[in-house]
Amino acid sequence: MGKYAQAFDTITNNINDFLALRGYNAIHIELYSQLVQLLQQDKDEQWRIVGAFTALGNAYTSLRQYQQAIDYCQQLLNLRKETGDK
Repeated sequence: MGKYAQAFDTITNNINDFLALRGYNAIHIELYSQLVQLLQQDKDEQWRIVGAFTALGNAYTSLRQYQQAIDYCQQLLNLRKETGDK
């Protein structure tokens, strides 16, 4: 497992709920945005990218920035179609 995959797992398993419950959505967005850029370099990390897009969509929804949330949800759908995941 690469260092970016480990970072994703740490954020998702240990920090995600803390940030969401306390309303730290801007930090949430910053962390997952960076991870998406780094994880996209590895085709084996598609499921983590899907998770990051979901987290980004949720964070933008919480901030009531609905167009950005929709954009990430659309990217999520496109990725799932590309990988054959329904």
